[in-house]
Amino acid sequence: MKINISIVVIVYLFLITSSALATDSFIEFRLADNNQIDNSTKYVINNQAIFVHAELILNHKNIENAELEIQDKKPPTWLAVADKTGMAKLQDKPTVIIHILLNNTGQKILETITARNIGKKLAIFLENELVMAPTIIEAITTGRISIVGDIEKQQAEQIIKKINNKST
Repeated sequence: MKINISIVVIVYLFLITSSALATDSFIEFRLADNNQIDNSTKYVINNQAIFVHAELILNHKNIENAELEIQDKKPPTWLAVADKTGMAKLQDKPTVIIHILLNNTGQKILETITARNIGKKLAIFLENELVMAPTIIEAITTGRISIVGDIEKQQAEQIIKKINNKST
């Protein structure tokens, strides 16, 4: 009888921990593929289906600090930028960039994962929303990541504040 109760308690604690991992981070990095694999979730970004792995690679706990950059220069009117739907539109607002510096553990993890997964995608989630999934073309060894996407300045400021304050 003790064994059964212990197993139930262990499973219960595992389920609580697993669900917390899925919801407690405001920034997450996960691998993704163009094809369905076991334990992956389908997302559509830029009119392309990708399948995001369940395993968490990095989150806010692996980040040393973050900075915001606003590029006020607007591109020429002939330059169109693809939005989240993949449709071309004129860029009519400043570009918001989140610069991230990983801690030593995060840098080592990212270097190892990117070296082993060239050709796959690195899905980046901000506040549980997939914001981009660039293709890994080489190992990322510097521990520095820049997120440039369809991010509002206020959202970026809140995320950076959370990262730098290490709050959730």
